[in-house]
Amino acid sequence: AKLLSWPFGSAIGNGGYTLGYYNAIGTRTIDSYYILIALEYGVLGFFLYYGLILTGVWCAVKNGLRSASDETDLLLPAAVMLTVFVIVKGVLAQDDIHSTMFMVLGMVAALSYRVNATTQRKLSAPETA
Repeated sequence: AKLLSWPFGSAIGNGGYTLGYYNAIGTRTIDSYYILIALEYGVLGFFLYYGLILTGVWCAVKNGLRSASDETDLLLPAAVMLTVFVIVKGVLAQDDIHSTMFMVLGMVAALSYRVNATTQRKLSAPETA
């Protein structure tokens, strides 16, 4: 209900105040990163954040299946890492691994570019018989 009353988010660091949940020892806490992102960045921020990660998973799987080198074979393990990241965020709101996740997203972008460039080169090369 709090999210729907102001769907634009409550600003970074204010999700705990907005939710108003305290654990047994009185510490304000949010245990689900899904809820944290939705409360702090709003509905649009939630879909953009997880959409970025899931787009990375889709690109990694699509290009990993077309991979032709040992280097680009890393796309499928990267897709698994990003998928596990999204699943784990359902129960863990720590952001200690986020830098690694963004590095893996960068790796997916670079390796996907290589797969696509190699495919384009093969398609445009004249056939010699």
